[in-house]
Amino acid sequence: DVEFLTLDAARWEAVEVDLGPATDEAQAYDLVDEALGRIRHDAGTRPVVARVRLTGTSPLAGRFADSETVGHEIRPRAARHEVAVEKIRSQVVTPADRHHMPAEQRARLERIVAQVLADPRSLRDDETTWPDLKTLRSEFGQYVRDTELDLNSDDNLAELAREACETLLARAEGGEL
Repeated sequence: DVEFLTLDAARWEAVEVDLGPATDEAQAYDLVDEALGRIRHDAGTRPVVARVRLTGTSPLAGRFADSETVGHEIRPRAARHEVAVEKIRSQVVTPADRHHMPAEQRARLERIVAQVLADPRSLRDDETTWPDLKTLRSEFGQYVRDTELDLNSDDNLAELAREACETLLARAEGGEL
């Protein structure tokens, strides 16, 4: 006979939360809270570490664009459920009928974003970005050292560029800039 035996010491979960149904921020955070509660319940007595991904189409997209800011609300909720949040990623988009940017401006911004995402190394190779990268290293030096974030790593630079571009587009479209 084949019998399932639970042998994991901890659960690593990827939690996707669709914020589309939420009509306000409180409802959106309640959806996250419910999802975290479900994974906590399903894990039994084992510790849980989660990666939270916010998705959906919502007029609230601009408010959920910055994963770090959103984390200040989500992490305490997760802690109440005894869930550790490893990473939060927001991919909530603004409905097309609510776009705040003129189409021409959005097209220009999307071209720039596409260029950066196609080759994030170009940020480092472009001499005009050197002062900005130098400032980033000096102002956030302790953070960079604490997280062991290597800005010379192509993978890290690509991930930071992608997240920054997604946040910029969401905030611009949601009228948050």
